[in-house]
Amino acid sequence: DRDRLGPEPSPDAGAWERPEAPDGGAAAPAVDGSVETAGEITGTEGLLLVAPGDVSAVELDYGRGRFGRVPKGLRVLGLVGDEWLDLTEEPTGDHLRARAANQLLTQRAARLVVRLRPGRVSRLRLISDDVPWDLPEVRVRVSASGFTAPR
Repeated sequence: DRDRLGPEPSPDAGAWERPEAPDGGAAAPAVDGSVETAGEITGTEGLLLVAPGDVSAVELDYGRGRFGRVPKGLRVLGLVGDEWLDLTEEPTGDHLRARAANQLLTQRAARLVVRLRPGRVSRLRLISDDVPWDLPEVRVRVSASGFTAPR
């Protein structure tokens, strides 16, 4: 039911940027700027990315549905010092798969936004309880203002 999905989360002010893949692997196709390739996430450790600055949201771009394995839910962890903190803002994206299906059926393209508690982190990790899943392209919302690490 589309009405129960609620509105797409709106990111804070800033710009969408492509993160880097620290070691290539599964992340490389998901940060190459194209929805024609997809990172396949097969393990519970998720997808590791280099954070490009003060982050406030993550966008999952599924294009026109060539890669359809969308996670049911997603947690985004940020590395602050040597500690991984959960940055995922409520709601936690439990309806990503339903939202993607709705967008693909009505708009023929799906870009899903997950809001984060803003903060400066050195790494991001995208984790879902269900595997495997596909991620054609990921972008990170980077703020122009200086945030402090989340507490």
